[in-house]
Amino acid sequence: KRHYEMLHLPEEFSVASNLEILKAVRAEQRKQRLANRVVEPSGDATTDKIRRKFVKASTGKVNLNFVGLDVPVHGPVLWEELRIIGVDLEELWLRACGLGDEGICQFMDAIESCPNVKHIILSENKLGDRGLKCVGRNLHKCPRLAKLEVNGNKFTEEGERAFAVAIAKGPAPPRVADLVGVELRKYISDMGISSEHMESKNETIFSVLNGVRLIQGQEIKGTPNRGPSDRIKQKFANASTGIVSLNFISVANTEVLGVLCKEIFRMGPNLKELWLRGCGLDDESGVVITRQLKMCTGIQQLIMSENQVADRTMQVIAVELRDSPGLRVLMLNNNRITDAGVAAMGENLHRFRALRELQLYGNQVTEDGERDFAVAVATGPPPPKVTTIGGVRMNQFVRDMGVPVGLGEASNADILAFLCDWRATTKTPVEKVQAKFAASRGRVNLNFIPFDSTVRLLVCEKLVATKDEVRELWMRGCELGDVGARQVLPKAQECENLTGLVLSENDITDAGADVLAQSLEWWPKLNTIDLSTNAVSDAGLRAFAETLHLCPYLQHFYVNDNQITKDGERDFAITLAQGPCPPRIRDLRGVKMNTYVKEMGLPLALEDETNAAIMDALYEGLHKRQKRPSSERIRGKFAKSGDLSGLVNLNFIAIGSEDALRVLNEEIADKAGRIKELWCRGSVLGDEGIVSLAQQLHLLQNIRNLILSENRITDESLPLLGEKLHCCPALESVDLESNSFTQAGEVSFAVALANGPPPAKLNNLAGIELKNHWQAMKLDDELANATNKQILDYLREQSVEN
Repeated sequence: KRHYEMLHLPEEFSVASNLEILKAVRAEQRKQRLANRVVEPSGDATTDKIRRKFVKASTGKVNLNFVGLDVPVHGPVLWEELRIIGVDLEELWLRACGLGDEGICQFMDAIESCPNVKHIILSENKLGDRGLKCVGRNLHKCPRLAKLEVNGNKFTEEGERAFAVAIAKGPAPPRVADLVGVELRKYISDMGISSEHMESKNETIFSVLNGVRLIQGQEIKGTPNRGPSDRIKQKFANASTGIVSLNFISVANTEVLGVLCKEIFRMGPNLKELWLRGCGLDDESGVVITRQLKMCTGIQQLIMSENQVADRTMQVIAVELRDSPGLRVLMLNNNRITDAGVAAMGENLHRFRALRELQLYGNQVTEDGERDFAVAVATGPPPPKVTTIGGVRMNQFVRDMGVPVGLGEASNADILAFLCDWRATTKTPVEKVQAKFAASRGRVNLNFIPFDSTVRLLVCEKLVATKDEVRELWMRGCELGDVGARQVLPKAQECENLTGLVLSENDITDAGADVLAQSLEWWPKLNTIDLSTNAVSDAGLRAFAETLHLCPYLQHFYVNDNQITKDGERDFAITLAQGPCPPRIRDLRGVKMNTYVKEMGLPLALEDETNAAIMDALYEGLHKRQKRPSSERIRGKFAKSGDLSGLVNLNFIAIGSEDALRVLNEEIADKAGRIKELWCRGSVLGDEGIVSLAQQLHLLQNIRNLILSENRITDESLPLLGEKLHCCPALESVDLESNSFTQAGEVSFAVALANGPPPAKLNNLAGIELKNHWQAMKLDDELANATNKQILDYLREQSVEN
């Protein structure tokens, strides 16, 4: 502030702080750099738009939201601008730009030119797992980043996990205060962070990662005398809660390994969690540590991921720690464990009674090893109810295990729960039913208990006695058949609070399905019906179509793996559409509703949508909405165009009738000056409508976008449209997709464009490839592979010369 005059700052900065003065100087420098830039037109509208946005970024913010980028064409332009102005950039908005994985990877390479960026928006960019992982791997290049948005993309949970691991394993990430689109706390164990952060927010986890890496990474130079032994001692000394995290501290040295064993011995039963991720352990050191842990009877979590431990360590863990009363989590990801080690764990799994999570991903286990593990667990004493097993696919070996084939799609947790219940008791089916109802707490799980006549009578009695308590009734694989369905379901009608009903794998046919369908009126709160893997055919499915509306809260309806034909699916869909308002089902399996959109009276645009989207449309009543006459709807759409910046949306309004065409012509004549976009997709214009519209085009002097897709346009009217397009001087885009014209009609259209005055600004023509007709248009040979835009530009140039 004493030298503000030398910095060419106003007098008000004579009392400013250093930070305020530095900000002002940087802002002035940024303005000067931008003021000296001159953007020459490139001939490409998107390229010029990108450059203009960066030139105007005097505040440090660049907004490219919804700018459609062709990465091979526009990517280099964007990367170049980032390198030029990157140091001044603080906010970069790239929402819905179509970057995709390839574009994101190139963007993250260029982002190192922007060290001061604080806010990046990458939402709705078709970002997959590979792209998200690339973002995590390069996030450290933005040390000041405070907000990152990646929501609305296509990545899966595996992509989120890869992102989390990438920021945890890489250099120190920024302390991002607001991460939108990924919940890091779901991947705490994969990131090597203490379980105390299982409920932490993203901001807290980023702070932890930043601090951890700064201590354990290169920044350790601040305390050069603190070697691995000292750090291990310090970690144990500070472990007042019994949690010791030694992640990424190398214990490969014999001396350091000895220090670790002494500290484990000293802490003894007080040690609850030991984290040894990425510590350079080999098989020998893994054995030494495991044997030392035998005396730690309070151990609850042991993490040895990303080391070099192998079968011997695994076998010692299976034997030495098998009687640890509280061991809940055992993680051995990314090691060198093979089939022998996994088999040893399978043989001893029943001894780990408290175990809830076992992770074995990234090891050298073959399919034979997985089978040995699964068979050992199934043939041994009852296993614990482990909720998560990673790295072994038990459902692939249900036949070898001797369990119901229906478990072939079940998770490891479900299979272990079944084995635990199945092997743990020798009770009769009657005793099992009594025990299940006694311990139900609202959820009665009778899966795989065979229902003979005695059991069916008992279940009926219990359902009536507990009718106010039962919320979910699971009867999967109970050999019910139609006889059991007729006997049990009427009694289940007493359970008015029922929300879930599972009847899969019961050999139920149409007769039993009809009983269930007629029972739906008794369960207004029903959320889930699972009738998969039975013998239901078309008639049974139709019965549900007539009664599903009685369950307004139904979210899940499963009829997959039955004997339903395409005719049955069509009948189901049409019956739903013609009946009362169905529930908004989010998960419908066994019927492809989008195949029958036309028969249901729904917009054809829904043919590419999911069952959930189609059920939404039925719920909203799109197929039954009392529509006004087309003429009234047309007038209403034109009346609203003033509030919509000149947009007239007539999509799917039938305009083929004489009255509708008359009204359309009247409205165009009356409001032509304010019409900037005219959307007529699926409006059944036909040739008569196109001829009528073509004769009105000279009135539309401000129209920029004309959509005529799905209108049954044939060869008869298409040439006239080509002749009249030049009458719209502002027209930039025409869509003729999905019509009825042939190649001959395309030729006539192309010739009409070539012989008449070309449209002044038309660049985007969809539905016709002009390059296929370059000879008929008498174009030069070099235009044989040109784009529509290049051909239209050529026609305009020739017109000027002539």
